[in-house]
Amino acid sequence: MHDYDFLDLGSGSGLSSLVALRLGARRVVSVDIDPNSVECTKALRQKYEIPEDRWQIHHGSVLDRKFLESLGRHNYVHSWGVLHHTGDMWQAVTNVIELNTVENGLFQTALYNKHRTSRTWLKIKRMCNRSPRFWFPVLKWLYISLLFLKMTLTLKSPIRYVREYDSHRGMNFFRDIDDWCGGLPYEFSSPAETVNFLSDRGFSLLRIKTVDSVGCNEFLFRRCGS
Repeated sequence: MHDYDFLDLGSGSGLSSLVALRLGARRVVSVDIDPNSVECTKALRQKYEIPEDRWQIHHGSVLDRKFLESLGRHNYVHSWGVLHHTGDMWQAVTNVIELNTVENGLFQTALYNKHRTSRTWLKIKRMCNRSPRFWFPVLKWLYISLLFLKMTLTLKSPIRYVREYDSHRGMNFFRDIDDWCGGLPYEFSSPAETVNFLSDRGFSLLRIKTVDSVGCNEFLFRRCGS
């Protein structure tokens, strides 16, 4: 990470940006479309007393090409579990790699995997968003009940699972269920689709970690020089 300018697109709470700084990034630029996330990141910067010229924080969208151009190009671009929530995933990827990644620079991302249940989940998410508000808790607890029943039948403790989930994931289990069941926009791609898309645009794959579920495939690409 040393001597890298690190661009964190969809920085959320700012933890990934902070880690980049702690690992020796020369400069970090954090971007999020959510004002609350921007404020959280600023609070983190203040807490660790990091100068603003070393850690810049902006409110903006990866679908706004003019805004991305204003950020300049970086040799490490990070967008983790974000671009599939933009409503136009491939355009978001295109914007980032065209406008923000230098030659021989790194692009690290995680995108939802195309699984046999992905389209079903898209329908469920749409139903959760379009149904009357009182229906969402019903649908949520139906999902949780089925999940806990499956655990019980396989001799797993739901209580232990929830406790471990909170400690290992850093997110409350029940809050995460809200996010998962109702989370739109929601797009997905197979590992091959992602690799081919980036390869066609001059990027070589350095590392990949795939999943067999609706979770995220993880990628690290390098932009090939001319």
